[in-house]
Amino acid sequence: MLRGRCTRVRGEDLAPTLDIFTDTIIVGRSAECPPHSAKELAQTVLLELPIIEGSWLCKQRSGPPSGGEQGWVGVIPIHQVYGAPVHQSGGQIPPSVQRMITTPTPPGP
Repeated sequence: MLRGRCTRVRGEDLAPTLDIFTDTIIVGRSAECPPHSAKELAQTVLLELPIIEGSWLCKQRSGPPSGGEQGWVGVIPIHQVYGAPVHQSGGQIPPSVQRMITTPTPPGP
């Protein structure tokens, strides 16, 4: 969990920050895409939240859930799975997307 005040990324910082964000989701994707147009940038809102000491909290369960005296207690695992790409272009699937859909996602903690 993070807490703080988000600020909007603007001006000359928007395009490179958007590329960093994109490459965080799909590694190498920004290099395969055409440059951002002025219209695209004007229609995009990207927020940043500085992560500073005291503004975050991380918890991870170890072992089975406890309790259950008052009802059901359990864990619902979450798995990330990518499906086949859906696209409108006649081109081939870019290498970054191909890597993403064929590389197994490591299991969670």
